[in-house]
Amino acid sequence: MAHAEAVADRLLASDLFSGWGVRTLSTDHPSYNPYAYHLGAVWPVENATIALGLKRYGLDDHLDQLAEGFFATIAHCRDLRLPEALTGHDRAAAPTPLPYPKAQSPQAWSASATIQFVQVMLGLYPFAPAGVLGLARPRLPRWLPEITLRGLRVGGSTATIQFVRRPDGSAAHKVLDQDGPLRVIEVPPPNAVDGTDGVLPKLAAWAIDHAPGRLPAALRIALGDAASDRIPGCRGGTYMSVVVITGGSAGVGRATARRFAEVGYDVGLIARESGRLEAAAAEVRAAGRARWHCRSMSRMPPPSRPLRTVSSVNSARSTCGSTRR
Repeated sequence: MAHAEAVADRLLASDLFSGWGVRTLSTDHPSYNPYAYHLGAVWPVENATIALGLKRYGLDDHLDQLAEGFFATIAHCRDLRLPEALTGHDRAAAPTPLPYPKAQSPQAWSASATIQFVQVMLGLYPFAPAGVLGLARPRLPRWLPEITLRGLRVGGSTATIQFVRRPDGSAAHKVLDQDGPLRVIEVPPPNAVDGTDGVLPKLAAWAIDHAPGRLPAALRIALGDAASDRIPGCRGGTYMSVVVITGGSAGVGRATARRFAEVGYDVGLIARESGRLEAAAAEVRAAGRARWHCRSMSRMPPPSRPLRTVSSVNSARSTCGSTRR
């Protein structure tokens, strides 16, 4: 947990955080260029991902700082539409955020970032199979004293929920309307650095005691490690799940696959080059569990029917063929 806080501090240090968002490279690095896409620009979509991590660890002050910069950027944008990326210029030197040259606007990644920031600030953790909506420390900035979400869907249910800001920045909630069975429960962040307990054990116990089939697994994935001792299918605090890595024969993909195998996940590998794929599969198998791997076509033909996600090891084997030794 101390490591998480140190990472958050590092991301919001002045050489990485421009005041508008976190840069792709530190200003202290010799290759830094505020106009370079991967060497200094600010990506709104990646800042939304960082925000999600800050919420997960309960780092409210860090999240508030990042959210302020994000929404201040939107206020300067034409039609309130975020561009694909911003330059890395510091907010103190550039009173308005500058779009990255030739940035797309509007752009889908950046548009989705706004929605994710709202989800993160309000702490929305939907557990659809259980009919539960967890609210992890909802917060609102000073300029947004109240917000109402209408038609919020969780599984087969919908709800209208109002959030009202308190003086300390936290937000109270009230369910104004509801259609279908849905429990709205305040929960702590899944991996809060302050060790907050809250109602998480009660929620986990309820799921385990009342949920049939795969429901406990769905809650386990969402809630993290706290309930692992009581949930079937956990080994050493890690839910035994399947991870599929594309581009898994080399580089980051191969390293990621090896790491997942080391902590107990069943790993599936997909890559184009057969020789490197076989070598990567052997390496991952030695590190832990490599259930299957298959070679992908370099040029995929147009699908003759809608594509579907492989949902299990067995269906993956039937699609790609098992190479388990």
